[in-house]
Amino acid sequence: SRATLLLAGVYLGIFLAMVWYQGNLVSGTAIISFWSLSIDTLIDFGAVQGTLIAEGEYWRLVTATLLHGSVPHVILNTFALYQLGRIIEDWYGGSVLVFLHLVLGLAGSVVSFWFHRLMPRVVQVG
Repeated sequence: SRATLLLAGVYLGIFLAMVWYQGNLVSGTAIISFWSLSIDTLIDFGAVQGTLIAEGEYWRLVTATLLHGSVPHVILNTFALYQLGRIIEDWYGGSVLVFLHLVLGLAGSVVSFWFHRLMPRVVQVG
């Protein structure tokens, strides 16, 4: 379950970094931003945002798969990853889990971009 735990750690680490970042921008304390992150913070960290991707920031299609917009979002996704990730990793190995995470996340980002490509205030994460 090393790949599962690694991905879960990445989810949580990035979320905490975003909380700290937003808290420092807003008020000097991360407590205010703990439950929900702003669209601007999500965009700064690499959320799918149609007009930016259309301008060539294709890396967002991958980074958005690791971002979460709120505490419930990161908790539920991490829980689901832990439950399903262990099974996939036990059956097929950690490299297959990471590959599936990347490919399916990228596919979701591409679909989101396609439907929201002209909407500058719509973002997609995790």
